[in-house]
Amino acid sequence: MVVHCADSEAYGHTRIRLLLAEPTPLIVGYDENLWARTFDYHAHDVELAFHTIEAVRANTVALLRRLPDGAFDRVGTTLRVASTRMPTGSESMPSTWRFTRRRFAGP
Repeated sequence: MVVHCADSEAYGHTRIRLLLAEPTPLIVGYDENLWARTFDYHAHDVELAFHTIEAVRANTVALLRRLPDGAFDRVGTTLRVASTRMPTGSESMPSTWRFTRRRFAGP
């Protein structure tokens, strides 16, 4: 579970940056179970995963704290892939992802 959280934190780090920097951001989902199998989460060092979460979160919080209010009005499109194959029109579920300001606890 901790290794999944580390990957999720790292991917969230990227998603936020895509939403902030790209003119028409597309935020693509991923198959968490496939990642767990592919990257053999059970063999991964849990301490390293904790350190990854800590470092990535600190970096993201620092970025979010210095953003101007207008940055939180950005909107992107999400694409959640419902299978492990390349998506077809019926297998993808697009939606809108809105960036909202919240209080971020951090270091």
